[in-house]
Amino acid sequence: MGFAGRNVIRHIYQKGIVGEYTYMCYRTHPEMTSDINYIYYEYPRHIRQSNELGKQPIPLTNEMKRILSDDRIYVVIVGLGAYSGTSLISDTLEFLESNNKRYLAICTLRLKMKGKTGMNMQ
Repeated sequence: MGFAGRNVIRHIYQKGIVGEYTYMCYRTHPEMTSDINYIYYEYPRHIRQSNELGKQPIPLTNEMKRILSDDRIYVVIVGLGAYSGTSLISDTLEFLESNNKRYLAICTLRLKMKGKTGMNMQ
């Protein structure tokens, strides 16, 4: 989910690890390979604005629920702190739990170094 998840799955895919990969984000990334599924979702602009409520959860789309409904073990990789991963993680894990799916969630936090808000893994 999000940029962090995208970077990790791209790295894992390039290492030749076999799996079915799906990337969920509100922005498109044309540099991704066609072997990695992409699910776009609309993150309402008014929620993206900084406000007293902070970042809000976004409900899963029907396409997301369909992808998460197969009989398999899911590895959910998400970076917390920006929009995509932060907004999708709660509903994703609740959906997997309520449907008795086996999963591993790997969540990372942004790094803060010398005033920079985060780093992308390359």
